[in-house]
Amino acid sequence: LPDNIAVHPQGKFAAVLDCGYGPNEVIVVDLNSAKIVSRAAVSNSFYGMAFSANGSELFCSGGSDEAIHRFNFLQGQIVRDTEIKVHDRTLRAVPCGLAVNRAGTALFVANVWGNCVSEVDLGTNARTFDFSVGRKPAHLTMAPLIPPEDFDTVAADKRAEVGFYSSDPDDTFPFACCLDEKRQRLYVSLWGQAAVKVIDLKTRAMMTNWPAEEHPCEMVLSRSGKALYVANANRNSVTVFDTGTGSARETIWAAFHPGDPPGATPNSLALSPDQE
Repeated sequence: LPDNIAVHPQGKFAAVLDCGYGPNEVIVVDLNSAKIVSRAAVSNSFYGMAFSANGSELFCSGGSDEAIHRFNFLQGQIVRDTEIKVHDRTLRAVPCGLAVNRAGTALFVANVWGNCVSEVDLGTNARTFDFSVGRKPAHLTMAPLIPPEDFDTVAADKRAEVGFYSSDPDDTFPFACCLDEKRQRLYVSLWGQAAVKVIDLKTRAMMTNWPAEEHPCEMVLSRSGKALYVANANRNSVTVFDTGTGSARETIWAAFHPGDPPGATPNSLALSPDQE
């Protein structure tokens, strides 16, 4: 289950994150030769992956291990893995989407089951703040105890584990993070609210919710910072927000044919180099 792809800032390599039934791992591909050049196993992962702005580091989610893996990256090779503990492993937060600031000093982590976004100081590898993105303060519940994993039954065990989880209509399920350094904002897609949460990083305050469509997933910010594109997985669409006004200036149909019922599931997106 290749769940995410991060392209190196220099454009030569792509890192692919596998999060499925088989081994969870990061696979690095040389885009010129189309060959795998390195790989690194992780015990658990889920969606989140990002390169630092200078390309010297690669970060990926540790999923239900409640951690982030911080890799040194050199010419396609994953050199070293440092584990950043975001929350205690006995809690249920599940680090998901990631964003790294340009200076390489801070990492933002959307906790899909925790209704919060964590800020990590990359100088100390310590969590410094939790932004609550729901109507109630961030409150992490205890992870349910489940039997030890058996390879032959692991998929069924994971489905059964979900039965231990409870949720309510106010839960937000933050999925992806997108950093707008020009405006000192963090945009967070909220699976459970069909919206994008806007966080003011200067004041650490929640600004507003921008209504998207159902199940907003990945986001990308235009080079100018004037447009934010949001993939809506349950509505065959991409919402384009004007970041100056917060209004949706257009909705792009992302299914194969006009009028198709939901099912195309657009959950990832990228802009061409010319931004056109």
